[in-house]
Amino acid sequence: MTIGIAASGSNAGEHVLRALCGVETLGSGAIGGFAVLALMAHDGQLRYAETRNGGSDALYFPPDWLSCERAALISSGPNRPEPLQQFLPGLAGIGLVTGHRLPNRPWGESRLNLAVLEGLQGGLEPLAAIDAVLAAYPECDAGLMAIDAKGDIAYANSARVQRRKDIHSASLTVGGLTLSVMMNSIHFPPSVGRPAELICELAVRTPPMNGDTGTRLLTMADGCAMVHARNDKVIVDLHTGEVVGICNADPLIKRAQGRWTVIQNGCPAFTREGAALGFCLHDVVGNVRHGLVSALTGETGSVRLVIGAAR
Repeated sequence: MTIGIAASGSNAGEHVLRALCGVETLGSGAIGGFAVLALMAHDGQLRYAETRNGGSDALYFPPDWLSCERAALISSGPNRPEPLQQFLPGLAGIGLVTGHRLPNRPWGESRLNLAVLEGLQGGLEPLAAIDAVLAAYPECDAGLMAIDAKGDIAYANSARVQRRKDIHSASLTVGGLTLSVMMNSIHFPPSVGRPAELICELAVRTPPMNGDTGTRLLTMADGCAMVHARNDKVIVDLHTGEVVGICNADPLIKRAQGRWTVIQNGCPAFTREGAALGFCLHDVVGNVRHGLVSALTGETGSVRLVIGAAR
């Protein structure tokens, strides 16, 4: 598994999903495949959504689930073995355990993540429950993250995983919301410094919709128009959080059809009113037809874009 996420606070479900969307937009590697979303409702009962392929775009659930105040998610490449909930077990009124690498690896008569869950059930705080398992098995290939019914979140990597050179983790608290991310084997462009911290920012901080600068996760409006212009730029509607126009200086764009790099890393972004928002942190590839941009043929969901603060 390549990413584990947990959130506590208002609309925690929405924020863990935003975090996964941010990783799928900015990163490459074993992502966009299997995903399990687990939520603890206000009465302590658990709700699950899962998919073997398609990542965040293929998770289907009632919209009101996103308002749950305890949420966890795990994701990686496609076609992980069923049952998928083995990768993110939970107990009603107790907690949820996610992680990365192999959090479901056998341990004694149980599994690593189940052992952490049993610790929570026995009254341990999340960090104590994780530390007890990892101290007993430091060479396990796993990072573990737990959230309990109170909303406390903790995570840690085993000694083996700490020796890896491709791990990232971060946690961010804003007001009453806390979100934590841990991941491995996901690669980001050089412009994305400290990726775990950026993902937390994208998921937790929602910049004011008044032209103020900030890091934003956007979607492409249906039928977004792309035109040839002297300079590259994207136009953003802050009220909807959508890219509503693309200007591209490549003269070949006039006859572009099919798969095309419609937005280039570093492209400046502006509001409809012309205020500078920042710059694009990655290339965006879309399907072009008669000057309109949509998701690539065969892909689900919308085209996404992340812009960084104005520089």
